[in-house]
Amino acid sequence: MYFVSKTIRLKDGRQALLRSPEPQRDAAELAAVLKTVCGETDFLTKGADEVNLTVEQEKAWISGMNDSPNKLSIVCEAEGKIAGMCHLAIGGTRRSAHRGEIGISLLRRFWGQGIGSAMLDELIGVARQKGLCYVELKAFKNNTRAVALYEKKGFVVLHETPDAQRLPDGMAQTELFMRKTL
Repeated sequence: MYFVSKTIRLKDGRQALLRSPEPQRDAAELAAVLKTVCGETDFLTKGADEVNLTVEQEKAWISGMNDSPNKLSIVCEAEGKIAGMCHLAIGGTRRSAHRGEIGISLLRRFWGQGIGSAMLDELIGVARQKGLCYVELKAFKNNTRAVALYEKKGFVVLHETPDAQRLPDGMAQTELFMRKTL
């Protein structure tokens, strides 16, 4: 699925562009951004050392997202660089086609600028246009900023999974499964 580009204003007054990623243009940068994001936070399921996508693999992933009627990927471009990305994946079978799964990741230097909120709004809007009943996501309980955003947007916790992830220092993280009814 392709996204119609949209300019947004960040909280500090700068402008950013939400758009579909392009395989040739964005694959190398997206792979690097993903590796960086995974190294900047413990709130994702992988560490930077576990992200080893080749440019060709990233190109294939972008093409698959863009060509799929049930998947959408959006990147946020700020200052001429990719600041973050998000996706919506609509259930893969007829029995789950009423649900969509959301994922968002953002470079730390862009946290608190309204990008995550804007991307989330766009994904929810597309989910509504597609006639979905629910959008769902997973977040770690100690990611209080993200959980607060999701709750502000109407997501509720359906269940918690204690010890869903263990960090290298042994700290266990509880994963929340959250849902928004559309």
